[in-house]
Amino acid sequence: MKDKYDRSAKPKEEIIFGVRSQLFFEKRVSIVVGLNNRVRK
Repeated sequence: MKDKYDRSAKPKEEIIFGVRSQLFFEKRVSIVVGLNNRVRK
């Protein structure tokens, strides 16, 4: 439980991880959309 409240311990790593996961998620979404568009054409 302490880790949840002690965010100031390593904010940089958390921010980098959040940005990375967001970019990864957006990449996956764009790949899926591209595949769907290819299938429709």
